[in-house]
Amino acid sequence: GSWVGYAMTQGSNSGNNSTWSVDVNVPSIATQYYFHGWDNYGAPSIYDNNGGSNYSITINPTTKSGGNGNWNDGGNWCDGSVPTSTSARYVIAHNLILNQAATIGGMTINSVVIFTASDASARILTINKSASGSSTTLSNSGTWANGSGGSTVVFTGAPSSGDAIHAISGTIAFQNITVNKTSGSSNVGVSFGTGSSVSATLEIGTGGFVASDYPGTAFWGSSGMLKFNTNAVYDVNLSPPDKTWPSSSNLPPNIQIHSGTVNLNTARTASGNLLIDGGTLALSAGLTIQGNWTRSSGTFTPNSQLVTLSGSTNTEISTATDATLYDIVVSKTDGTYVLLSSNLTVNRNLTISAGVLKVSANKALTVTGILTNNTTEGIVLQSPAGSGAPGSLITNGTITGSGTLKAERYIAAYSGNSDGWHLISSPVSNPTIATYTNLTPGPSDDFYAWDENTYMWLNQKVGSNNITTMANGTGYLVSYAAGATKFMTGTPNNAALTVYNLSKTALKGNGWHLVGNPFTSAITWNNGSYTLSNIGGIAKMMGNTGGYTDIDPNTIIPAMQGFFVQAASATNEFTIPLNARTHNTANWNKSTENSSILLACNDLDSQMTQESRLRVNDQATEGYDYEYDSHFMALYAPQLYSLAGDEMLSTNCLPSLPAESMIPFGFVKNDATNFSIELKESMEGYEVFLKDLKTNTDQNLTENPVYTF
Repeated sequence: GSWVGYAMTQGSNSGNNSTWSVDVNVPSIATQYYFHGWDNYGAPSIYDNNGGSNYSITINPTTKSGGNGNWNDGGNWCDGSVPTSTSARYVIAHNLILNQAATIGGMTINSVVIFTASDASARILTINKSASGSSTTLSNSGTWANGSGGSTVVFTGAPSSGDAIHAISGTIAFQNITVNKTSGSSNVGVSFGTGSSVSATLEIGTGGFVASDYPGTAFWGSSGMLKFNTNAVYDVNLSPPDKTWPSSSNLPPNIQIHSGTVNLNTARTASGNLLIDGGTLALSAGLTIQGNWTRSSGTFTPNSQLVTLSGSTNTEISTATDATLYDIVVSKTDGTYVLLSSNLTVNRNLTISAGVLKVSANKALTVTGILTNNTTEGIVLQSPAGSGAPGSLITNGTITGSGTLKAERYIAAYSGNSDGWHLISSPVSNPTIATYTNLTPGPSDDFYAWDENTYMWLNQKVGSNNITTMANGTGYLVSYAAGATKFMTGTPNNAALTVYNLSKTALKGNGWHLVGNPFTSAITWNNGSYTLSNIGGIAKMMGNTGGYTDIDPNTIIPAMQGFFVQAASATNEFTIPLNARTHNTANWNKSTENSSILLACNDLDSQMTQESRLRVNDQATEGYDYEYDSHFMALYAPQLYSLAGDEMLSTNCLPSLPAESMIPFGFVKNDATNFSIELKESMEGYEVFLKDLKTNTDQNLTENPVYTF
């Protein structure tokens, strides 16, 4: 019959009597063979009984296991020592547990044998192949187990005359795999057998690639990760024979770019999460992302390519620095959304064909080209409780499509006159209050419009006032008994707002009109591009201090914020230009100008405050100048204003402020009893004194900035 294996005693030729396992390679012909003896090199030889050719017998005493147990126990190997050869192929003929790092040239696991790739600690098995071409370096006819500590198999080599391909056969459920090269001018690949699978990470290191299609959908575990870690000196081009990131079937659940450059030269899909935590992902073709897109470091280069956000689960875009895309399509399953939790600029077009794009509070979305929105509430600008500024959107091109935008604004509960009232405006076109907002006031809530002609607040609850929609560029006064995220839904305003001939009614509103930021972002007030013809250059906004705050030029007005402007005559023009839009996360930004004296009158009982400012501008006069000064408007805080003749001013701009200047101020108390006047800002080189004309008291505010009375 056939010779399949023998146990031999070497005898005295080597001075060793250990028992070796023998594999015999003989022709399959009908003849007799006999053991002839040892040749001069210590290798056995056999002859047929006719004295024919010398046939070989391969005896590998150092490459076969000889007992059950741990890898690093020499007693479990035929020659009594733990494997040390990095080029030999080892045969696992007994149950073995890898309990140390090991580097070998190949492995065969015999049938009815269990090989466990780690003990209770993480273990690495490295298989080395430097010869070009493809050959099987890992074969399993038994059972592969990963062990409790976690196992990694590294396929590597140093080829120089052509790519070295590791082939895998048998059923092997890997936990972690790394493919790389140690040196050489060629690369190292791996060809997975039909029984291969990976539950955790397949890492592509320097010079590594996958040389064959993945063996079916069962290859990847549900949380599997394809990780590129190729270092800065090595680019992955993903062109044949590289099949590492396939273009259609058997897609990796998750993709990680850790180091090096991955050039996406044909369209690819990340069917799960895409993480960039180092290195570069450069698009030369389209990219589809169906999970979360996270960039904690590294570089994403969109070039002129399309990124599609699809899939049936809610996903998130989160990047350490502002993200940039070229074209983007949101095509999510109905009922799911993409959450933008980082600032994003789209260099060309944004299309929302299905699903929702949510912009987190304090985050900004900029679209340079066309924004096409075809879904109801296709864009949501979020504003949950305690989040600060709502999500912000600026579109520099046109907005098309039949879809709508939902703009949210959290409004805190009314707790008193100091902070319970809010001036609000709509960034969408004329929403019907009852249908397209949740601003309709309940029994304990309030919603008012301002009427300059009668100097009155008009209650929305009174039907004859006919306040059913929120007009573009108009502000409203609201308060609510319970804090809630309010919203307005509709088509976003995307054009400059112009108003002509605001009324000026003597002895009534005196030209004060409640207008509003009409855009889905903050605006910079009076930035030099406004048309302010017979409109005051200082606006007013309601703060949380019970008084109005003057808004200087180049000061931020938040999104969905109402504010007051004053007409100097009944013939006027007021335009808020598109270039006033800006992304800003602050609820309130003070002017950066520092050439002023700012006094604040504080109600010490209820913590209300009214500010009054002096400023120097050589274009101003001693009297009232509508371009530079602002009339005082009273609210709930104690009143403090400077006087320019008969004019009561909250901002008083003077052509100069010589030494020994005396500026008269007026004060009117509210219901409180205890007050202070505080010097909050001062001009360099000036010493500021306060004289109380009622008590004839002088105080140096520069040295002692708070005067109480």
